[in-house]
Amino acid sequence: MKRLARIVPIALAFSAPAQAQDSAAVLASGNSEETVLERRAAQAVEVMLGQREAEGVFAPTFLAQVPAAQLQLLAAQLAAEHGALSGVESVTATGANTARIRLRFADAIGNGTLTLAGESPFPIVGLFISDFAPLNDSADAIASDLADLNGTVTALYTPLDGEPIFGMDEARPLAVGSSVKLTLLAALAQDVADGKRAWDDIVRLPGGSFSGGTLQSFPDGAPVTLHTIAALMISESDNTATDLVAKILGQDAIAAEFARAGHADPAANRPFVDTQRLFLIKATPDRIARWTEGTEAQRKALLAELADVPSEDLSYNGQPTAIDTVEWFYSPRDIVGQMRRLATMSDPTAREIMAINAGMPAAEAGKFDYVGYKGGSEPGVVSLNWLVRKGDQWRVLSITQNDTQATVDTAALVNLGLRILRLGN
Repeated sequence: MKRLARIVPIALAFSAPAQAQDSAAVLASGNSEETVLERRAAQAVEVMLGQREAEGVFAPTFLAQVPAAQLQLLAAQLAAEHGALSGVESVTATGANTARIRLRFADAIGNGTLTLAGESPFPIVGLFISDFAPLNDSADAIASDLADLNGTVTALYTPLDGEPIFGMDEARPLAVGSSVKLTLLAALAQDVADGKRAWDDIVRLPGGSFSGGTLQSFPDGAPVTLHTIAALMISESDNTATDLVAKILGQDAIAAEFARAGHADPAANRPFVDTQRLFLIKATPDRIARWTEGTEAQRKALLAELADVPSEDLSYNGQPTAIDTVEWFYSPRDIVGQMRRLATMSDPTAREIMAINAGMPAAEAGKFDYVGYKGGSEPGVVSLNWLVRKGDQWRVLSITQNDTQATVDTAALVNLGLRILRLGN
């Protein structure tokens, strides 16, 4: 199998930099125009290549967590994927002691961040390489790398109005996990637009759902606003928030949103199942069979039976389980339809919520005027969905990978998604 570019953290060992000294403005030596940030970035590369001792370049606290030998091993692993590391492409100061850095490999540019201690001699306390941009990339190269992934992959990158930039099996529905929360967000925003609810309405938590997010640990009956619930549902994929939104909306409102968004097969997601009961169904073969073989009425009966089953009774084996039958299903075209709804709403609140977590490094997000994101995952499922705007043009990228037999490499798919987003920019 072809080796794929992926997000690989080199090291992360931050300590809080002092604010008294601006190391970015301190010259590294004599009359040189090189800043300490630039000098330390170059020295870090030398350490990674085994050309310089790590002591004096990296702080002892950093080396205690990531010894020099490990740095060199990680650098060798990256070189195996991206070609030989040759040096620093650029250093852009983002603060007194922090910078965005770009490292040049033979076949790619590695993007990341550098953090120095706040006092002289300003050793490195944080180094993180977050993603790789292949040099001379192309749609054909990306398609080839997507085809090398395990399982099944779909993708579509397109303006809301215009010809697609990139596509792969874009009409095929796959499991998308928490990406379904985009539909719940749009349905809630529609209720607000219709005057049925307001973002600052107060509701009380009925109790925690399947693990994931913040609200699970809140006391029963805690008051929260609809805006807070929606924000946690999208930015943290909070399952308790999600299930509360689903309960507030009800089956009819959710079904209506699937129809408004133009989902090609809304019956595949009826009746709507919340996160807790989805995983309760997956917990036993009998429930899986009843859901898979049942009519819509029989599925509703099963959901009613599970309504009062507490989350602590949930068991889940951590392996791909019924992802082709007990899940939420969308094609990339379905996601684009849902994003179109969100992009064209007159009230910007839903888009502001989607922008809380951009789902990409800040350097990549900075290339767009707006970035909204929602992903979804469970064992065997990864779905990544971005709504971006550049100038007056809205674009959507939806990329999903399913494997019924094995887990999916989320980092590899994210990096491929970033490569697709660079096409046409």
